[in-house]
Amino acid sequence: IATVFSQGVSAVLCYGYMMRRFDILRGTPDERKFNGALARRLMYIGVPMGLQFSITAIGSIMLQSANNALGTACVAAFTAAMRIKMFFMCPLESLGIAMATYTGQNYGAKDEGRCKKIFRLGMLCSVISCGVLSTIFVVFRTFFIGLFTSDPSVYHYAQLRFLIVLTFECLTSSYEISGGCLRGFGRSMTPAILTVFGSCVLRLIWLATVCNWFHDYKLLMAIYPISWVLTGTMVLM
Repeated sequence: IATVFSQGVSAVLCYGYMMRRFDILRGTPDERKFNGALARRLMYIGVPMGLQFSITAIGSIMLQSANNALGTACVAAFTAAMRIKMFFMCPLESLGIAMATYTGQNYGAKDEGRCKKIFRLGMLCSVISCGVLSTIFVVFRTFFIGLFTSDPSVYHYAQLRFLIVLTFECLTSSYEISGGCLRGFGRSMTPAILTVFGSCVLRLIWLATVCNWFHDYKLLMAIYPISWVLTGTMVLM
């Protein structure tokens, strides 16, 4: 209830601020009328994004269920590492949204040169920010893991996740930034399908085969960088 209430208050405050400060968004009475064609266009871009996040969340749940089967120490390690992962997701998701906005604006203005420049800058910023965070968290992993646990077995599994997953977290830039640019071009379905395949379908196949044959924590963690490389390659192509 608190979460939903706070989100509602934030939405109202943002809308009020936007209407007061940006005259261009108020529009005329005719412009404020419902536009079916525009609504369909927005739905075409927005719905695949929503489905992408929903379906990939299912893949994450399946990975977590496989992790839970390995024991309580793995569960605790997984939870601790997920808290750290949020530090990566915030800049990545923000840059992806920014890519869609800036690319769409310049694509509409038919300035392809700036679209290419935006893509390069976005990718550079994303890789650098993730690279810096990865270095900090991996090098000082003892300190960060210690914030969540003092259990030696939990520390062992958390350290493995840091080394296998967080070390390669910057690979997610390949499809987050590329996907944002494609959405700016109005091609929202393509990155959604490719990301769902790489982040959900591929991981489920890995769980049903490799992890089912070899119940090993390191193999479970290995699917993260593997799926990032394949997803990024498909979206970039």
